[in-house]
Amino acid sequence: LNLILMTLTGVCWFGLASFNKFFYDHAKEELEIRAKLVVHQLLPEFALKKWSLLDALCKKLGKSSSIRITAVLSTGKVMGDSEDDPGRMDNHADRQEIKMALAGVTGVADKSKSGEDSGMIYSAIPVKREGEVVGAVRVGMSTVPLDKAVKKIRDQIAMGWLIIAALSSGAGILFSRRITTALEIVKQ
Repeated sequence: LNLILMTLTGVCWFGLASFNKFFYDHAKEELEIRAKLVVHQLLPEFALKKWSLLDALCKKLGKSSSIRITAVLSTGKVMGDSEDDPGRMDNHADRQEIKMALAGVTGVADKSKSGEDSGMIYSAIPVKREGEVVGAVRVGMSTVPLDKAVKKIRDQIAMGWLIIAALSSGAGILFSRRITTALEIVKQ
């Protein structure tokens, strides 16, 4: 009985970890795709250095897609953001995902558990003009929907575990009573 419950617990723990990783990996892939689409929308404003239009487009795209969009220059200065006034925002050159994008590769930051922007996942990609990185576009999404989905699955697995544990315990008790009864008959 203990072996069954320990095995079941191990399988449940592994399954939950796998579900969690799957959901977060899928979200990161989805963000990278969205970032690429957003960059194509913002390229004309980057090329023409129309920063007020860039900011307005970030706000419009962010509102219609339910993601946060931030556009930065190669210096890290924010020129457009879907949620805040870029003029009031800190320089983003030190952000992990922005550093990677400004180095020419896709950057991903999972800030779902701690630190600044807690509860967010970000993907940033470079903005290139004539082969040179001139900035980066970062898109982000809240991890709240992911956390809710994982919690729902976790609760369902826990309920299943409790049902199996109760049935296993009941079966163990019935089995032990049958053996005890049989032994008492033999004893008499």
